[in-house]
Amino acid sequence: MRLIVALKSLVFAVVNPARLHEAQAASATAVFAVAVLLLTTAETGLAYLHAADPKLETESVRISLPMQPPGQEKESVALSNEKRQFTAIMGGALLKTFLSLIMLSALALGVARFLTDKQYSVSIAIICVSAATGIDLVRFLVETPLHITLHTVRFGLHLGVFVDPSQNPLLFSWLQRLDVFGLWYYVALSIGITTSEGLHRRFGIVVGVILFGIVQIVFAGLTLIAWLMSGSM
Repeated sequence: MRLIVALKSLVFAVVNPARLHEAQAASATAVFAVAVLLLTTAETGLAYLHAADPKLETESVRISLPMQPPGQEKESVALSNEKRQFTAIMGGALLKTFLSLIMLSALALGVARFLTDKQYSVSIAIICVSAATGIDLVRFLVETPLHITLHTVRFGLHLGVFVDPSQNPLLFSWLQRLDVFGLWYYVALSIGITTSEGLHRRFGIVVGVILFGIVQIVFAGLTLIAWLMSGSM
């Protein structure tokens, strides 16, 4: 039953986030677990699809290891066999997904409470942030065929299209976060949170845009620090 609720929540996040509060607090763990499982599986599958294309693999490694000199990335991530490679890829995706959802739930809860002066529950924040990964899955379905067909990760509904990921991996990794799906994600989860306390969805839109801006500023700062460090190496 909770599995069905979790799957419905992912659909609601895409088509009508104002209904996310229909998931009971007891379902928060189930929604979170399903989101982690699906997103980890998608990330792992995407990594293998990129590995099958030499150019995609090179770009992906440059983005994941932007401070490595070109040509040395392969040596840094080489694994001795396929089983270890699978473990490393899936383990990394699992850890990244788990931590990002936890941290974003805390941030979204704090921002929503501050901007609307409502005491939202932790469970509704976890449900909304986790369910919004349904939008990430839509992004995978839209962008992955483009990457495979055009043999580059450059193209998508983001500002990274103006930057060569092989030449400017740090800048590209930040600009690709400024995308339509990212904004949609934050607005959807914020609508889910704010409407749970009876507020109009326009409050969620405002909270979502501000939350999106905060996250981008944080990553811009991290990108700048990484760039300064790479220049001093």
